[in-house]
Amino acid sequence: MCGIAGIVSPRLPSGAVRIVCEMVSHVAHRGPDAQAVVHDEQCVFGHALLAIAGGDASRQPMSDDSGQHWISYNGEIYNGPELQQELESLGNGFRRGCDTEVVLASLREWGDRAVERFNGGFALAYYDRASAGVLLARDEFGKRPLYYTQSGGMIAFASEMKAFLALPWFSLRYDEDALATLYWTSAVTAPGTVFQEVSQVLPGECIWIRNGRMSRTSMAPRPAHRYQGSRDDAIHELRHRIAKSVRRRARANRPVTVLASGGLDSSIVALEVAADVSRRVTAYSIAFPDTKYDESAEQDAVCTILGLAHRRIVATPATIAAGFRDAVYHAEQPIPTASPIPMYQLARQLRADGYAVALSGEGADEIFLGYGVFKEVLLRDAVLDRPSVAADLAAAYGGWSESVNAAVHAVVGRFSNPNDVLHSHLPRYYNNKTAASALARGISFRTTREREERAYADLAGLDPIARARALELSKLLAGYLLSVQGDRMALASGIENRCPFLDDDVVALAVSLPHEWHLPPTGPEKKILRDAYRDGLPATVVDRPKKPYLAPDVAFVQSRDADPLFQEFADSLRKDELPWASRPHGEYLLERRKRARHGGVVLPYSQARALLLLLSTYSLERDLAMRKSPSHRRSVSVGAETVVVTSLPGPGCRAGGNRRTR
Repeated sequence: MCGIAGIVSPRLPSGAVRIVCEMVSHVAHRGPDAQAVVHDEQCVFGHALLAIAGGDASRQPMSDDSGQHWISYNGEIYNGPELQQELESLGNGFRRGCDTEVVLASLREWGDRAVERFNGGFALAYYDRASAGVLLARDEFGKRPLYYTQSGGMIAFASEMKAFLALPWFSLRYDEDALATLYWTSAVTAPGTVFQEVSQVLPGECIWIRNGRMSRTSMAPRPAHRYQGSRDDAIHELRHRIAKSVRRRARANRPVTVLASGGLDSSIVALEVAADVSRRVTAYSIAFPDTKYDESAEQDAVCTILGLAHRRIVATPATIAAGFRDAVYHAEQPIPTASPIPMYQLARQLRADGYAVALSGEGADEIFLGYGVFKEVLLRDAVLDRPSVAADLAAAYGGWSESVNAAVHAVVGRFSNPNDVLHSHLPRYYNNKTAASALARGISFRTTREREERAYADLAGLDPIARARALELSKLLAGYLLSVQGDRMALASGIENRCPFLDDDVVALAVSLPHEWHLPPTGPEKKILRDAYRDGLPATVVDRPKKPYLAPDVAFVQSRDADPLFQEFADSLRKDELPWASRPHGEYLLERRKRARHGGVVLPYSQARALLLLLSTYSLERDLAMRKSPSHRRSVSVGAETVVVTSLPGPGCRAGGNRRTR
């Protein structure tokens, strides 16, 4: 895994090479093994390398033998051997033995249509010097990030937004509309970000830059078809495709580990890794002192049965407080839950123990309908006609009581139109009104709803369950779980996180199966996935109810360990230094926190969530401002070695050969 950065312009600004060197330094944690920059008169490409498969042969930016095609690439494709064989039949030669070379040859051979052929997680910048075109592209699930900002005809791009701190003409300022969307829905809607004048390349999007102008294409949509075989055939094929996906992702020249939560999805990955890798595998986990969140017993049981060595870190309010600011800085957006912070600390432990690759079960709940939101869709559609279903829905919402019963009917009555594109998620969004009210620019639920409906209007033709899945995949998986909680936390320590369930072949099969095979009218969710692994995993794992990974948000917010963080926020709020925050609402929430602490009562979750968002919004702004300062820029390190800068040969190129710079 790597970090990429660059500037493209018909007329590069003075000092562009130095600026890109500094941009690379801001993402050097993604690629601590080497940093390099190449340039000509209209393009500067930078790269920070995390060498996993190709060693020195994978150093980037990389060119073909002609020197006319260049790439700076972040990610892995897992069908590289198959693509290489096809490319060789077309006359392409290979000598480096890394997937970057295959990606570069594919782009040279097929142009941006090559992106549709890649099975993996990636973000890339490709330069065709003959046509003076630069291509920015990203995988269809958004596993790897890619951002850009424009100034006149000049476009800067990078793996992380913090790289733009190196741009002298640029400052990161919050986009208050995007902040409101995040506070209401837990994630920003792409292509927006929480910052003004910063956009993200959409998952599955290709952007060509020529003469300072941008044109866009998207990957062809996945063909929609219904599986024609029997359920037993589907189970057999699922096992085959998941095993193949894990084998692909376990290939590396550096140690590979598994993140074992104790649940079904990570246990399946662990099972397949243990069956494929000859040496003994070590699994890593997160434990919590609070039994409400802790899964240590389940983790130990799985590792014992599969013969895995096992290490874990323990996340407490104190450790969450200690890692809060660094984790938020790497998240690059406010966080509605503390869950990313233990993941950040786990990645630090993996790095200290010599790992560079970790496999996880991410994505299984989205494609196999494992989340409660899918069951709620089925139940909500039945409640008004069959009141007896209300108890089931209330249980899905967190317990049964007369007040919950009344609330369930109120929610169902308010959001009763199954043809609404946001039908599945509207109750969740509506319940975030406490947090949304804490912003100075109060944007109503109705306004947010209308904006989201426009953004996802293309989902209107899907059935309610398919729409719910599409929203989970595009909004929360890409916009939060894979990015904030996944890529950013792992790559902050140079750990590449790989997701076998998000393999193209696995996803294609899963979404083609009838919904009722995943989510039957009675019984557990992810039914077909559970049945596929009954002979390989113990019943305690296969039949265990879904327990999502959560951190003790309320306990952290109320803890003494968080007092210094909240005191800093309160001081800035009181001094009117936070124009994006509503001072009355912020002070009210801080007072509620204080009363809950002193009264020995539990703060309501809605208020804890609002406080987490406010605190992380403040922390991110503060640390970005600090790192933008000239004094910080002078002290920035460029990673493990000096940056190698190369002037591209050819007419019109800058004079000079290789040199090293700080």
